[in-house]
Amino acid sequence: MSRLWPFAVALYSAPGVREFCLELQDEHDVDVPVLLAVVWLHGEGFSLDRTDLAGLCTVSMPWQTQVVGPLRNARRALRDTSRPGRALGIESGARQSLKADLQALELRAERLQLEALEGGSANWLKKGAAPPLDVLLAALAPRVEPRRWHLLVAAGDACRHAGRERPSRRAEG
Repeated sequence: MSRLWPFAVALYSAPGVREFCLELQDEHDVDVPVLLAVVWLHGEGFSLDRTDLAGLCTVSMPWQTQVVGPLRNARRALRDTSRPGRALGIESGARQSLKADLQALELRAERLQLEALEGGSANWLKKGAAPPLDVLLAALAPRVEPRRWHLLVAAGDACRHAGRERPSRRAEG
């Protein structure tokens, strides 16, 4: 069972993180699943450097550009009622239903990407000392003001801490 997925969901849900991630995605072309994976991997004690970041981005790029990106673009095209479907007379409810289906597929594709990054990274990353997380993250989008990365660092720490405090299913009985 994936440990990265629940962490990524909790991190993305933390105050301010969703908005920051969407800004990074839309304005700086950051692959958000890679970003979330880096926060998790760093917290798990993996020794990441800029070469490792480039490797994560390289292996994820085809999935992002050929699968996740087209799903996202199709979903976003349906946000505006003046776009596709209206001229054909497709009802708003049908367009919204399709948009919801596309959003679910996009989320599923991102989950598959995160699970693959979790499984694959353990095979080639080593545990050990790593640069500070905010320094690593800044390498993903150098034009972002360095102090802004502290939001993800703090939220990641909080999610990791909250995850440790939750009783395991075995302990619950």
